[in-house]
Amino acid sequence: MAVKLKTVRLKRTLKSAKTKWVESNTWQKLRVVLGGTWYLLKENWRIVLPFLLVYSVVNLLVTTAAIDLLSWAALRFAGMTYIGPDNIAAFFKTPATNVLVLLGTLVICFLHIVEISAVMHVYSMSNIGKRTTVKGMLSTGIYSGLRAFWPKNWAVLPMMLILVPLTGFFSLSFSSVQAAIPGFVKEFIAANTLYRGLYTLIYLVLLLIEMMYIFAMNFHLLGDESFPKACSKSRKLVSGRFLFTILALLVVVALFSISVTTVSSTAASVMIKAASHFSSEISSADSVRLGMWILNLNGFLAALLAPGVNIAALTALFFEYLEDREMLATLSPKAFHDRILPRRHVALLAAVFVALAAFSIYYDGDAVTRERPETQARPQITAHRGDSIGAPDNSMAAFELAALEHPGWVEFDVQQTKDGVLLVCHDDDLQRVSGRKVFIHDLTYEETREIDVGSWFAPEFSDLRLPTLDEVLKLFKDSGTKVLVEIKHTDYGMQVEEGVLQTINDNDMHEQTVVISTHPGTLERVKELDPSMLTGYSMFVAWADIADVSFSDYFVVEESNIDPWMVDNVHDAGGLIFAWTVNSEETVQYLVDCGVDSIFTDNPTMMKRALDACRYDTGPMRWLRLYLNELRAF
Repeated sequence: MAVKLKTVRLKRTLKSAKTKWVESNTWQKLRVVLGGTWYLLKENWRIVLPFLLVYSVVNLLVTTAAIDLLSWAALRFAGMTYIGPDNIAAFFKTPATNVLVLLGTLVICFLHIVEISAVMHVYSMSNIGKRTTVKGMLSTGIYSGLRAFWPKNWAVLPMMLILVPLTGFFSLSFSSVQAAIPGFVKEFIAANTLYRGLYTLIYLVLLLIEMMYIFAMNFHLLGDESFPKACSKSRKLVSGRFLFTILALLVVVALFSISVTTVSSTAASVMIKAASHFSSEISSADSVRLGMWILNLNGFLAALLAPGVNIAALTALFFEYLEDREMLATLSPKAFHDRILPRRHVALLAAVFVALAAFSIYYDGDAVTRERPETQARPQITAHRGDSIGAPDNSMAAFELAALEHPGWVEFDVQQTKDGVLLVCHDDDLQRVSGRKVFIHDLTYEETREIDVGSWFAPEFSDLRLPTLDEVLKLFKDSGTKVLVEIKHTDYGMQVEEGVLQTINDNDMHEQTVVISTHPGTLERVKELDPSMLTGYSMFVAWADIADVSFSDYFVVEESNIDPWMVDNVHDAGGLIFAWTVNSEETVQYLVDCGVDSIFTDNPTMMKRALDACRYDTGPMRWLRLYLNELRAF
């Protein structure tokens, strides 16, 4: 039976929190919440910080091993060796694979809830003047994680796996699923006003829902009741305080971000001063390397510490609201005691962990034991649609800038006019680059010459027209730069593959060109017409042994899909792997350590600077960097 808990006054100089809440202004209310958050952090950092450090490592190992095992099994049930755009629909049509995907999702959700509940337990105990242990944290967390699988609590799954990760507003777990939208999808949304507005509206709706149920986990942990009831209580608790709840959490997030940035900048300052004692000047590569180090440190600290800070703020806010509405008696006294897991449960979890670790070692054994040279090869730069930072993409101006920068590769897209002329343009629809809703396949070449495709970028490019494939190939013929010609699949082009191959051969660039496409049928047609023509499969999703793709020699893979094992398999098959599209320095070192052959970028100058700053050593340091990157980006 629930009894009214005797709370301990937080050690602060403010008046009674309840009185303050009723009588004070917004700033004073914020002081109450921030004071409570600081108290919980100060009193519990010695146990919370080590827990988060150790748990993040264990969680990464368990998650990676579980995904390896379940993916391995799912591919075999589906009769596949890889997942790509050409077979992903068939993969999910196999019932067994969906069961395994669901199982993997449940494993991730379990780890997510364990972490949140364990940290929340520490702060809740501290709020009433009690202490806990790591064993108590884990036991409470595991108990809460197992409760999520009870039928009456299944509503917690979409909240933890979809709602919280998609908003990205308030990180509660280091182990949260990364629901980041791929860069090419962001570009597509940003380029369309309707989609941009729709995305913003959906985000705001999700954020509204998240804030209404922000205390559901608190009630679920401390109320010892079903998750739907916990959601109902959260909604009532937030009622009338919705805007202040958002404001308080925003302030905590902002202060935390400023603190992490300050720590990273201070560390950089110390490093610069230390370096100045050994060298009279710091090279530009050293400066970029230092910047990348700061960026990675900032990301790692933010990912690691955010759950501890955010849950402290949530707990402080939760108890303030409860006390104000005299709802403390609704909490269960049993929640304020360390739970003890039965030994059989501990033994079972340990056995699962050992089995997963053993499988992961077996699964990735070849990647770990593979002999490598002492230094990693430096990736080449692929100028994506030319130099798209300095000039409109896929324009002669962008290609001329790229030619001056001497990238290893340049990539561009091909569309076909009504009268069969091959033009270089990313979209068949010219709305984005001309402001006019017209389609290349509906226009003759002469009609396209009347359309300005440069003013959208800057006034000085107002005289630009769509270049032909022939013009672009001639520009790079004797430059030493190789070209990736992407054929955009449409239902309107007639004999596009034949025309592209003919133009390549007319310019004597067969050995200097790779034809790429997102459409398997296009690449199969190219191989049918000319088996010696190198092809590249452009993949927005790629998993497992993509080297088994029969219709492609090379692979152009969206950067978030790439891992060292995939790259090794492609290299063993004699292929190359390109990463697309990277426009910041943050992930360049990771891609270097994976061993990619080239990196797509809109900004070749930035990419050259980033590659100059990368480390190319192999062995233990490479694996350490890969591991730390996984921890930071997880």
